Amino acid sequence: MKAAVYRKETGLTVEDRAVPALQPGEALIYVKLAGICGTDIHLAEGKRKDAPDALIPGHEFMGVVAEVADTAHRGLVGRRVVAEPIINCGQCPTCLRGYAHVCEHLRVRGVHVDGVFAECAVVGVNRIHLVPDGLPDRLAAAVEPLAVAVHVVRRAHPNVGDSVMVIGAGPIGLLVAQVARRAGATRTVVVEVSPGRLAIARQLGFEVLDARDPAQQDTSLGMDIVFEVSGSVPGISRAIRSVRPRGTLLVVGFFPDPPPVELAQVLLKELELRGSRVYAAGDFPAAVALLEQGAIQAESLISHVLPLSQIKAAMDLCAGGTDAMKVLLDMRA
Repeated sequence: MKAAVYRKETGLTVEDRAVPALQPGEALIYVKLAGICGTDIHLAEGKRKDAPDALIPGHEFMGVVAEVADTAHRGLVGRRVVAEPIINCGQCPTCLRGYAHVCEHLRVRGVHVDGVFAECAVVGVNRIHLVPDGLPDRLAAAVEPLAVAVHVVRRAHPNVGDSVMVIGAGPIGLLVAQVARRAGATRTVVVEVSPGRLAIARQLGFEVLDARDPAQQDTSLGMDIVFEVSGSVPGISRAIRSVRPRGTLLVVGFFPDPPPVELAQVLLKELELRGSRVYAAGDFPAAVALLEQGAIQAESLISHVLPLSQIKAAMDLCAGGTDAMKVLLDMRA
């Protein structure tokens, strides 16, 4: 099979790899579409120190089950599916408390073990979710990032009528904004530096702030909930300024380097400071249902679809400061 392989010494190349063998409880999936996200970019830039020296990246995808290890799961063969890429130990104190998604030994496909930037991938059957017949492949490929957004908003415990700010209008940020609106936010402000992404946020019906405009640096303060999705120092500084006293700040963006945080303001405002990592039980099914119902506009976030052979160009689109949004790899092109 063809697969994109990241090596710390040489970067990304497309190679021929053997089709992975199945272990009990696993399924072999023909990957159709796979999405590139910030984690993949950080990996390619050498910022994931926890990654092995060589692996197949990628963790968000949709495909068709080709084979299963156990006869009890034969009904999955031929079905379109998505899958959670997390692998937990099931034995640490955190897992035993029911929080498998923040397992103390958590591994993620495409970061710690081989992922889905390949023609075939192996996943555990217990992580598979069926794609409804009426849901197009392109929208099914958005289930994983939407599940992230569902979990983010659930972590915030929003109330109907809350005012919400989302800092960073990439795919995750705009999915978070849509889920927050669906959860009852009556005002949702999106902050971004990219003109193209600001335009998409505006088309989705959100109030927008241009983070480059000095005149807008201290507007829209007093928000009930602020989601920091940009993973930037200016973003976290704005988040702390913008949330109201006793409001909630969600850290969503990944910070490769430790940022300075104005903890004095966290103290003085008595802020609720929370993190959000991947997804918990129920977040994937909720994401599938939202897409099936047409409650989330995910199609407008897909900007490019490229073949696996052009993965370097696809990664450059995501990392190059362009207005590219969700870039998908078509494994069958």
